[in-house]
Amino acid sequence: MLFQRTLIENTLPGVSTRPVAHYTRIGTLCHFITDNPSGWGSAWATPVQFLNDRKELSLGLEVLREVANRRPLSNQRVRSKIDDLLETLGDAKTDAFQMSFSGNPDELGQWRGYAANGMGCSIVTDPVKVSQVADVAGWILYDGKRQRAFARTILEGLRNEKDINTIGQVLVAAASYMKHEGFQPEMEFRLLKFPDSKAVQFRESGDRLVPYID
Repeated sequence: MLFQRTLIENTLPGVSTRPVAHYTRIGTLCHFITDNPSGWGSAWATPVQFLNDRKELSLGLEVLREVANRRPLSNQRVRSKIDDLLETLGDAKTDAFQMSFSGNPDELGQWRGYAANGMGCSIVTDPVKVSQVADVAGWILYDGKRQRAFARTILEGLRNEKDINTIGQVLVAAASYMKHEGFQPEMEFRLLKFPDSKAVQFRESGDRLVPYID
């Protein structure tokens, strides 16, 4: 589990009991349904590097770099890791697998983008319960001022951290909770997990092989 889960989650808006919705194609619904009266059977998470918006991770990293290079400067180890992540988008140890939900169970953009243009489904669930399977969970930040304040807190929490893998995971996780303000109608709630490599599987998606975890 991510060592600084509380560092990230305590700086994000708190997890509320307001239901959240996962939009998907109707063919995926069978994976969620179980014989039990409650709970999910299966749900797939994919790396943030494979999202439809390829710039999504880099936007958060750019915010972190901007704040890290302000005085007082973040330590050199952290600043170098941010530069490395922006150039390479990380490695197996910093691959954050994500699953997204919306605070709006009937949002037009979500129906169009993720639920087969309205022919799919919106699976409504409890954010507190689904957070239990994640390494980090929280609401996305869209406002630039709040993003910079969030980045400042994260970087301050890393000031005395020496383990480069921990630094990389925290930076990727933090960057994953910042998006362009144009996506604000999504009201996104996101789960993140840094899995053991043995848990990673692959599936075909269009002309790509996409890694995922269940």
